[in-house]
Amino acid sequence: MIANLHIDRDIKMSFVKNLIQEIRKSKLTFQYSTGVQNSKYPTYYPPFKYVGIRPNDIPPYSKELEELLDSLDNLDESIYTLKLIKSPLYRVNDFINSNKIRVAIGANNIKVNNQILNDEKYEKIIKLFIKKYSPNYSIVLEVEDSTTFDSYIKYYDLIVSKVNQLNRRRKTSDSIEYPTNIIEWTPEEYRLLEYQN
Repeated sequence: MIANLHIDRDIKMSFVKNLIQEIRKSKLTFQYSTGVQNSKYPTYYPPFKYVGIRPNDIPPYSKELEELLDSLDNLDESIYTLKLIKSPLYRVNDFINSNKIRVAIGANNIKVNNQILNDEKYEKIIKLFIKKYSPNYSIVLEVEDSTTFDSYIKYYDLIVSKVNQLNRRRKTSDSIEYPTNIIEWTPEEYRLLEYQN
């Protein structure tokens, strides 16, 4: 079952993040319900009812992983060394071996690798990055809690749109399709990343 989330554009992302965590715990998949822009059909057109953006490969919530992290927090780092094994519960190891950029969506700005950009420059950099490094790339999307859902979905959608645009322009049907490699760390993965440093 897919939860089709209708979120007000002015809702802060702190609320959305908490909601997503609860949805992960309930083992549902979800998508953000979005409108269709530039269509010749009205917004109430029946096929648009379930149109949305489904976030990319968010791993399922694991109580066991959370308990493991809790126990790791109590280990004496001067005695024990931690080595993470590959697991479907988190994406940290896959990320380390990919070409990556960090996109930070703030309440009033967008940054790529800590550089503030305007929308036009952001769009250009995203497209060039995907084109150059696909399929071995990752766009790490970090969103400030004070950011509105409207800003978040705008910049998320821009990445998805660039991937779709590149796929439509492929020279032949034999060429490799551009994937949408967007990573939004889960709370557990943020904790795991602390052990990577």
